[in-house]
Amino acid sequence: SVCGGGVFTGHGRLMGRHLDPYCEIFRKQGVFFEQRDGILMVRGRFSPGEYVLPGNVSSQFFSGLLFALPLLGGASTLRAQTPPESADYISMTVRALRLSGVGAESLSNPGCFRIFPGAYHAFNAAAEADWSQAAFWYAAGFPGRELLPAGLNPESAQGDRRIQDFFRELSAPGDQIIDLSPCPDLLPPLAVMAAVRNGTTRLIRAARTRLKESDRLAASAALVNALGGAAREFSDTLEIHGGPLRGGAVSCCPDHRMVMAAAAAAAHCTEPGIIRGAAAVNKSYPSFWADYQRLGGSVDVL
Repeated sequence: SVCGGGVFTGHGRLMGRHLDPYCEIFRKQGVFFEQRDGILMVRGRFSPGEYVLPGNVSSQFFSGLLFALPLLGGASTLRAQTPPESADYISMTVRALRLSGVGAESLSNPGCFRIFPGAYHAFNAAAEADWSQAAFWYAAGFPGRELLPAGLNPESAQGDRRIQDFFRELSAPGDQIIDLSPCPDLLPPLAVMAAVRNGTTRLIRAARTRLKESDRLAASAALVNALGGAAREFSDTLEIHGGPLRGGAVSCCPDHRMVMAAAAAAAHCTEPGIIRGAAAVNKSYPSFWADYQRLGGSVDVL
């Protein structure tokens, strides 16, 4: 809608992800928008002005607008109706805009931004190591072997840096409650930690994880139960009673994070685990299985 529209296609669950948060914006802007038979069609242009999103949607909706609004030829405001649940991810986008020479400032209310018109410029920056991927190594080593992947920035703006704190919290026995609203991608590795600890863990405010490459709330419950653990799924909560994991077969296709969670869980099982769809890790971490073996994991291709 910056360039006047386009036609988009994709595979798997990508084209099935809901775009409802954008629908009202398209209507107000007079932009044609249709999603049918795996094809998304958009016609029309955005104008500078005020843009509003619910605070409980994926940060990707905020980031998409933050990248687009500077190109509209005038200043715009992006406002969350309620404090955004993925504020850290949005802050990362604002930092990237500023590095590229685009004017973006946070306003007094959480999730509200003023974006100024401008062109993007090239810049030099070092890409941080990924806390989201590191979380699976924390889960594999939990609780007694804390693996510390190199290059992680403990002061990072990445929301998933919280895994280092959750590792320590879950290492203590007793019941625990963890709010996943600022870090929904941590659900699968946290489910593995919860499955093998001493106590009951409730991972709450996790409804948005149902809209990922798989329904990760349901998939995480199925993973734990398939390996001999005890998990119960609720509308936005996963409750897990810790104990030993036996092993077994798990189907993870096509979700890369569920494959890595299953691999981390297999490190805790008394019997071998069979992971179906293991090649899904190629989406985000092609060297995962090589790193798994390098760290002492045993992998056979069936």
